Amino acid sequence: MKTINIEQMKAETIKHLEADAVIQGEYWEADDNEVGGHGCFIGCLVHSASTANVERKFGMPLMLVKVAETIFENLHLEDAKDFFKTIPEAIAEDGKDLSNVVWTLLASELRNLSVDLGDNQKAVDRVISGLERMAAGGRFRNVHEAAADVENINKSVDKLALDRALQATRYAAEAAANFNVRERHGVYSAGRLAVRTLDRVKTSEVYRMTAEEYAAGTSMTVVTESKVPETQYDVVTRQRDTFLRLLREAPTAVA
Repeated sequence: MKTINIEQMKAETIKHLEADAVIQGEYWEADDNEVGGHGCFIGCLVHSASTANVERKFGMPLMLVKVAETIFENLHLEDAKDFFKTIPEAIAEDGKDLSNVVWTLLASELRNLSVDLGDNQKAVDRVISGLERMAAGGRFRNVHEAAADVENINKSVDKLALDRALQATRYAAEAAANFNVRERHGVYSAGRLAVRTLDRVKTSEVYRMTAEEYAAGTSMTVVTESKVPETQYDVVTRQRDTFLRLLREAPTAVA
């Protein structure tokens, strides 16, 4: 798959930003403004909730669209607007091959886990190596066994940071396994699992930090999915920056 209509994509982002139509939490809602409505990253590009339409219109692989949507929704609104504008600027041109960006991103995120994995690191490294082979255009052989190895690791239930880190690794392996099915439903599942990987990386950092605060004798607040320390945002911005860098570095597809 090659990127297409990127100049149009640049124009659409600017037009929707100038109309103050870019919001979070809503795909697309009709309105009487200059662009006919307001919506999120996907909605402003195709005026619907269809990730498949973004893929068809701009040549962005479905998994990539799902990951971009998640990063957009997790950013602060002004940062999200800037991310929306920067995506086509980072792609820059028609004819780019973005098919391996997500695998590189997932491998990078697993390498950036700040949790001490101890003896579990070997199983995680096996998944990272498989993702890197996929990023290079190869295959992740024995992917189901790699996912099972991570699933079967003995871990203490109170070590929430470790648990989330291992969940991130397992989801990444399962994303690869689903994608290898090469059917449309497999790609959709792979996209959802890629998103879960990024989420578990974020929350592993949250639980690690709160555990450190507790160990240091400071007050510890119960962590929920809707209220997390600002440390989580550092992970979101890292994911954003890596994502944009990989778009810039993506090769032009061979004809």
